[in-house]
Amino acid sequence: MPSFFQGRLSPALRSHQLRWQDGYYEHRLRPNEDRLPVFLYIFLNPYRAKLVGANERYSAYFCRDEDWVWFEPLTNSSVPFPAWLA
Repeated sequence: MPSFFQGRLSPALRSHQLRWQDGYYEHRLRPNEDRLPVFLYIFLNPYRAKLVGANERYSAYFCRDEDWVWFEPLTNSSVPFPAWLA
């Protein structure tokens, strides 16, 4: 069953002969949910897809300032640690 977001955007996608990726779903983070796995997944996607080199900062990555305060120190100077991409 599509989410509210998918349901609202599906007609616009179909008008351009596009559709949602199979198995796609959105997920709202709950206040007490661990954010680190989600941040790492999003942060690492362009590196794993080889859209950017492992030692380059991905300029399109964005998170709120208050989230970057805790997340950035966990990175290797704003890029992934080599072990994360192995």
